[in-house]
Amino acid sequence: MPMPAPVSAPTPAPAPSGGGSGRSTRIVVGAIAVAVLAIGGLLLAYNLNGDENDPQAGGTGGSETQQSESAAPGHKGPDLTKTIDVKKCTQPSESSEDPEKFETPNFTYKNIQSVKDCVQAAGWKIMVETPVDESTYGEGTVLEQYPPAGQDITDKDAEFTLKVSTGNPPQ
Repeated sequence: MPMPAPVSAPTPAPAPSGGGSGRSTRIVVGAIAVAVLAIGGLLLAYNLNGDENDPQAGGTGGSETQQSESAAPGHKGPDLTKTIDVKKCTQPSESSEDPEKFETPNFTYKNIQSVKDCVQAAGWKIMVETPVDESTYGEGTVLEQYPPAGQDITDKDAEFTLKVSTGNPPQ
């Protein structure tokens, strides 16, 4: 009687590797994490640099330097991108009611240095600059103005009172 042939177990087909997609995903996620950390580090280093001696960074000497030195926890630095075009002061909108007057430009939520440049270019004056503790808009941001934006005034009335953020949280 012939012996039965040995039976071998079927060999399972190799599992599809999918091109190593699990490994590729981990590499991509890791690369993104490294990129985000690198960008964060650069931003932190830039902000810590401070540009304390740069006049374009909003420093006018006295009070603003003192504000930076006494920055409280939660302090928000200046936003130098919020500027007003000098033409808003040198060529203000004419009053619709009185051709001898013009409408006051809107200085609110603009950086104080750009507001000072605008006011000076027009030959106007900032009479009072009151510091206000708030950390939403950041150091050097004009929070309020008088006369208010849009009010009809003459050149002799162009003397402004401004409330300006210190960047420090309210106490």
